[in-house]
Amino acid sequence: MKLNNSLLLTLSCFACIFAMIVLPDGYKSVGKSWPELLNKPMEEVKQAILKEIANVQFVVHNVDNYKMYPSEFWFKKVRLVVNGSNVVVEEPPNFCGMEPDFSLVGGIVGQKYKTVLDTLHEKIPTLKVSVFKNGEKIHSTSADDVDYARLDVDSTEKVMKEATYVRVVVDA
Repeated sequence: MKLNNSLLLTLSCFACIFAMIVLPDGYKSVGKSWPELLNKPMEEVKQAILKEIANVQFVVHNVDNYKMYPSEFWFKKVRLVVNGSNVVVEEPPNFCGMEPDFSLVGGIVGQKYKTVLDTLHEKIPTLKVSVFKNGEKIHSTSADDVDYARLDVDSTEKVMKEATYVRVVVDA
């Protein structure tokens, strides 16, 4: 059976997309949309989205020609459609990204943080973790503080609450 070139190209594109969306061990995919940002200035929309999802990339299209671009699935990107005044005129589409799946670790409250670090490293190997005591960082598994798990510990260095995932906005 002979397949035409456009069908082969389409199938190749889908294969590439699915190959790029393999999540690292210990992560889960997350989705988000922002209907409340419709009709807001583009910069305000970007800042609101970046507060929730750090380091996301934006693809901006003018309302007059955006339909000529396919609305394909973009991992870690948000497409914005703006008018001549840079106001978002189409609801920002669903975003798909990833975050650590802390349910794999479970029951960390009351444990020594060093034990928790070992468990996190085993279950979520690429996760960056910072440990805080009285609001000050006392340990970090990475030199940079971009997108990390935060552990808060008491004076005996036992974890006081469940880990939280911190997304840090980095100015370009």
